[in-house]
Amino acid sequence: MTMLVPAPSDAAQPFPSAGSRPAPGKGPCPDPPGSAAGAEDMTTPRRPRERITAAGPDLQMDESEWKVHFPDCGSSEQSPINVETSAVLYDASLKPIRLSGYSVMSAASLKLKNNGHTVVLDLPDSLLVFEGLPQTFRAAQLHFHWGSTDSPGSEHTVNGQRFRGEIHVVHYSAEYDSFSDAVRRPGGLAVLAAFIQEGLEENTNYEQLLSYLDNVTLEGKSAEIPPFDVRGLLPRTLDRYYRYNGSLTTPPCFQSVNWTIFNQTISLSEKQLSTLEDTLHSDHDHVLQMNFRLPQSLNGRLVLSSFRESVTGRRAPPAAPATVTAPHKDPSNDSDRGNKARGVIQGAPHHLTYPLYRELPIT
Repeated sequence: MTMLVPAPSDAAQPFPSAGSRPAPGKGPCPDPPGSAAGAEDMTTPRRPRERITAAGPDLQMDESEWKVHFPDCGSSEQSPINVETSAVLYDASLKPIRLSGYSVMSAASLKLKNNGHTVVLDLPDSLLVFEGLPQTFRAAQLHFHWGSTDSPGSEHTVNGQRFRGEIHVVHYSAEYDSFSDAVRRPGGLAVLAAFIQEGLEENTNYEQLLSYLDNVTLEGKSAEIPPFDVRGLLPRTLDRYYRYNGSLTTPPCFQSVNWTIFNQTISLSEKQLSTLEDTLHSDHDHVLQMNFRLPQSLNGRLVLSSFRESVTGRRAPPAAPATVTAPHKDPSNDSDRGNKARGVIQGAPHHLTYPLYRELPIT
């Protein structure tokens, strides 16, 4: 029985509470500003500009209309996907992700913005991924995807199970001068993704960002926040992950992204999760929730892992917080089991551990 491994600290916790299957609704807020979904800056919802930025898309159409106006959204290597751990291939050449400059304490401030689809934190391009990817990548921004109190909202799923939320840290290849230059190029972007779940304690690293969401409640609002160690927003361990080739998860859906999905999850307290899910508003002052795109077909792509998958029949111990349950099973996921293709994905879920080192099997 496969299990996901969260970090044994305030950065990792048990699986998120289960929820009913969410509907993507009106233009889900997948990967906004500069993230894997760093889509484009448009003057109209139907026609993209020539210049693509990391600021995120202006989605004013239903997801079913995306491919009509943005052909790549209907192409064969789209994101997100469902990671079927039994079909993942171990690749010994996948090295641990190594970062540089992620402690941005020397910066004057960081810009936090509600773009109507997610909350985005602009990052200095001095933040680097210098190992674990085909080449060096520079940071552009990070953003989140979430659901609601009743429904989990991660974009990627594991064995058909959705997590409470997901963080995306978006980078562009250092071979290019800017995000705009890299966004259309094959392999021009790299996104580090990690699942968020409910834990027993407050995550002090995340509080340095969540505590400022009240300053950007309304769509279009931005605020300068004090610098902090961005590394603390990612899992403690960065050597176990899944890797695959995919796309931005919002229009224009360019298929230029090297996706890395960490095996170790991040835990937030219930209060912190509520802050993320209930604070921001989108157009017409609607609460911004369920901002994710449903999993797309693999269409023969491979999903790789940086570690060997192991199977265990151990069951979760009986004594555990009632709020901690297995993530929601989404029957709509197409895992494309057994298909072979050129996609690449690293790090599939393994053993789930957290502060109390309790393991919860994914069933």
